[in-house]
Amino acid sequence: MSFEPKYATLADLFQTSIDAYGPRELFGTKKNGRWTWTTYAEFGNLVAKLRGGLASLGIGRGDNIACVANNRVEWAVAAYAAYGLGAAFVPMYEAQPDKDWEFMVKDSEKYASTGGWGFGRFIDGKPVDAAQHKTCFACHEAGVKGHDYVFTRLAY
Repeated sequence: MSFEPKYATLADLFQTSIDAYGPRELFGTKKNGRWTWTTYAEFGNLVAKLRGGLASLGIGRGDNIACVANNRVEWAVAAYAAYGLGAAFVPMYEAQPDKDWEFMVKDSEKYASTGGWGFGRFIDGKPVDAAQHKTCFACHEAGVKGHDYVFTRLAY
């Protein structure tokens, strides 16, 4: 017996929710001591506008969109706009040091020889030298090539 999900993508789930719950409140934002609400339909319109803007810039399937922001409605808008185009959304938080951000973005051109990923290896919280970083891909290639070279759990 195999499992078949009801929704093939997050974009499918998103659109179904927008259609089903349009006038309902989705996100609350506190402004000047008062809560304001964004409905599913309003959220859907914001996503459609940004998705169109991103598409006009040539963003599409297989591209990566990085976003540095705290949790907020605009963050969710950007994520679902990316998903709707088949692009990956790479969230990074304002509180993270910028040195963390550089290890979170996949670049298929810059890192073509390693599946699009630049790897960083740390020992005692400090990055190791470039020669050590070059050893990472072999492990990822051997263990998780079929999962875009990403371990979802530790291999050991």
